[in-house]
Parts: sequence; C-alpha cells; structure tokens
Amino acid sequence: MKVDEYGLSRIILSARKKSGLTQSEVSKKTGITQGTLSKIESYQCSVSAKYWFLLSKLLDIPADSVWSGVIERKGRPRLQTSGNPFKLPKKYLNEASTSVREIAPIIKIICESFGKAEFESFIRSQKVSDLFFIDYSNLINSQFVMDMMKRFYPQDIPDDILTRLSALTSTLTPDSELDLKGEKPKLEQRLTSHSI
Repeated sequence: MKVDEYGLSRIILSARKKSGLTQSEVSKKTGITQGTLSKIESYQCSVSAKYWFLLSKLLDIPADSVWSGVIERKGRPRLQTSGNPFKLPKKYLNEASTSVREIAPIIKIICESFGKAEFESFIRSQKVSDLFFIDYSNLINSQFVMDMMKRFYPQDIPDDILTRLSALTSTLTPDSELDLKGEKPKLEQRLTSHSI
C-alpha cells in the first residue's frame, strides 16, 4: 500500500498546530531543520521514516495515521486548554463538546452526496480550517453541526440520510477504540431534535 505523502504532510501540520509548537520549537526538539519541516508541511518534500518517527513521537501522532489519513487517539477527547490553534470562530468554540470523530459520519455522507469541494467551500465560508478535521479528537460545538445541516439539508433531513447516519454511527460503541464511557452518540436524535 502506498503512503499518501500529501495527507501525511497535512497530518504533521495539523498535529503541530494542535500542539501549539512553532516550526522553530519542533526543529529544536527533533533536530529537523526548520526549512526541512516547512517543506514537509507544505508538501514540497517527502518525510523520511526517521523524521516521521521523530515527529510522530513529539506530536503524539498514532502510527496508523500513516494509513488512515487522520489522527485518532484512544481515550475521550479533551477540550484544548491553551489557545485556539485552529482559530475557530468563537461561535463554534464556546462549549465545544462534540468531537470530530462523532461528526465524521455526517461529513462523510455530505462529501458523498454533495462532493468534497462543496464541504470544503462550506467550512471556508464558516472560517474553519480543513486541518481541524484531520484530528478526530478536536472538539467543536453543536452549532457547527446545526449550521452544516442547515446548509446541506435546508428542509427536513431525508430518511435515507438518517438511516445511513444511524448505520455509520453504530460503529461508535463503548467497545470501539474511542472510549466513550458507555455513551453511544445518537447523532440522528441530536439532529432531529433541533429545528433545521
């Protein structure tokens, strides 16, 4: 299986931003020159196995991110305590308690139904970086989900979409890699309980 070098560069950039470290700080801690790190993050050069190991260790990137294309850490996501590294608008940051992992099925269906470009256009219009969605432990509030659903489903959410969401969210059980402390997310209930 071939590694997605572009995706890997985005994973590294997303993890560095979340860590709050500058390229200079990462350079000092890993011995990777700032210029090389900049090239890796901007997809101007490939990341070597040695550099991947150093960066994944420092930035807490799970090894399987190479293949999955996302950062999915075990355990319950925690609210970012320092700053706002992805510069989320305050309306999406206040009372953030929904993980990207929880809304990933909705995003997947939207991308399949309307196209990835439409989803990217939406998040740009909301001033949310696409890098934010690479780390499944990032938290956002339900207002983002409501705005997204209003944009793509301005009327009622079609039954077939709710059925697909239910099937996709069924993988989020207490036994899954993500420890949800016995609370199975019921996204379809959250969505239908709000007027859209």
